Amino acid sequence: MKIARAAIKFFELDNPNKERIYFGWNHAEIFQNMKNDGIIYDRTNYEMGFITNERPIHFVNRTEAAKIAFESGQTKELHNELFSEDFWKNGQFDYS
Repeated sequence: MKIARAAIKFFELDNPNKERIYFGWNHAEIFQNMKNDGIIYDRTNYEMGFITNERPIHFVNRTEAAKIAFESGQTKELHNELFSEDFWKNGQFDYS
């Protein structure tokens, strides 16, 4: 299992039982896409994390993602949390 992309899991404010996942190269891009799609969010209804290369889409939080990235060789050190910036290499995002 490897980390495939940055992701944000959020719950709709008017229906907290409905969960959706947006993903992209980095969290800033995802927030912009959510805003462009008219998604209303605040700090109480979302979690930043990542998706793995498993299907169906599997969301993991930053702590789980750090462990997966280290164990799969995507990062050289084990961090407490993973950030999309950890995949910035040579002027681009590289999740390989």
